[in-house]
Amino acid sequence: MERRLAARPPADDGTADAPAFVLEEFLPHRLSVVSARAHRLFARAYAEQAGLSIAEWQVLSVLARSGDLSATDVARQAAMDKVKVSRAVRSLLERRLLRRAEDRRDRRVRRLAITALGRRTQAGLMPLVHALEGEMLGPLSAEDRDRLRAVLFRLDR
Repeated sequence: MERRLAARPPADDGTADAPAFVLEEFLPHRLSVVSARAHRLFARAYAEQAGLSIAEWQVLSVLARSGDLSATDVARQAAMDKVKVSRAVRSLLERRLLRRAEDRRDRRVRRLAITALGRRTQAGLMPLVHALEGEMLGPLSAEDRDRLRAVLFRLDR
């Protein structure tokens, strides 16, 4: 049995002539959709190739590039939630992909560093990372890719 709602007459609030809102054209929605698709694609690949989550991959990548950092610094550089960083760090320490040591200048701070195994794991994923990024950007010309990067950088600022 189909249930139908009675149509209400439009409210006289001055919005009757306003253009309809199209969610699929709304920038935050489009960014969210593209981000979710990329997240699923990369999450599956990282898990299958190296048993890593995206957060673990991000932590390894930040430390591979920047050297020893505190978890707070990793979170800041990767624009990640501190709880996600903490969970990723715990897992990476257990797997011996990271090591943690006391800061020589401030004994209250614990520094994180990527281990040789962590560096090999992160580096080993780079061909896959570049291939997946290329697959995602495949429909775009080189000029469009450059423009997209520039626009995303400006939006992020």
